[in-house]
Amino acid sequence: QDQRRMRAEAALRASEANMAAAQRIAHFGGWELDLENRDAINANPLRWSDEMFRIAGYEPGSVPVDNELFFRLVPGNEHGLIQEALATALRERRPYAVVHHLVRPDGQPLKMIGTAHDITELRRACRPRCRPWNVRRPPRSSASCRRA
Repeated sequence: QDQRRMRAEAALRASEANMAAAQRIAHFGGWELDLENRDAINANPLRWSDEMFRIAGYEPGSVPVDNELFFRLVPGNEHGLIQEALATALRERRPYAVVHHLVRPDGQPLKMIGTAHDITELRRACRPRCRPWNVRRPPRSSASCRRA
């Protein structure tokens, strides 16, 4: 029993180290907001990955993370956009997605955009009927681009 637990803990530590390395290499940070209090979202605990600290211009763990800090880093004219996207995601139970800027404490503005899409199953399903995905299509002729 103890051996099994020790192996599981070692595997978890290795997985966490791999995730941290991938985030550092890709310069991709992560964050997590608890939703214990839906009436006061900003009062809920917020956590950042080490790379999220670096993206924001801080050493990991060097400042307490909360929504007040986050909104100090976001230009004021984008606050409403973020709050509305979060409210919509919670109300409609949809994924939260918003593009916004961060201004680091050193004044360096950053734009954050991220996306990932696993198309493995789509490729498998399409393989017999579709031409290879890595072959570029020839450019369209100007006639095919005209609007009616």
